[in-house]
Amino acid sequence: MYLNKLNQWLMLASTIGILAGLILVVIQLDQNELLARAQINSDGYISVYDHNYAKMGENPAPIIAKTYTDPEGLTVDEHVVADAYLSSQWAYIRRLYFMMAIIEIYGGDWRERILRSLPPLFGNKYAKDWWARRSTEPGFGDSELIEFITSELPDIDNNLSLYLVTGDALGREAPN
Repeated sequence: MYLNKLNQWLMLASTIGILAGLILVVIQLDQNELLARAQINSDGYISVYDHNYAKMGENPAPIIAKTYTDPEGLTVDEHVVADAYLSSQWAYIRRLYFMMAIIEIYGGDWRERILRSLPPLFGNKYAKDWWARRSTEPGFGDSELIEFITSELPDIDNNLSLYLVTGDALGREAPN
């Protein structure tokens, strides 16, 4: 009788152990799927970076600076470089949004992190005009992210953005 009861308890314990193991396997598979999605997404954005950086050439800095100082004076070739630069920055922001808001890999609020990234990336008239044109294209990105950036861009000070991009190199004081 005692062995019979012990056998039943051992069977119950082994069944619970098997169920717990299966639950852990399901959790692990879910985590692996999440990491695989993140890796595939990240690889896609890296491909976009590579494509745009190839279009920008070896030294895009003077052209990027020109988008701040003389956007009307950009040549067609310089517009291509500026578009590639802004497209790569948009890919960076989309990747950051995906990692923070969708996959939740990084902690913190994605809005705060992206808001800190906007001034040096999109804080000039040329970039804001580019955004107004491109952000309405079908498939441009997640509507929540686009709406957030569209609502924040008008408040970005172009002078502060110019300082963030060139201020240290030129020894300028930050605007108040």
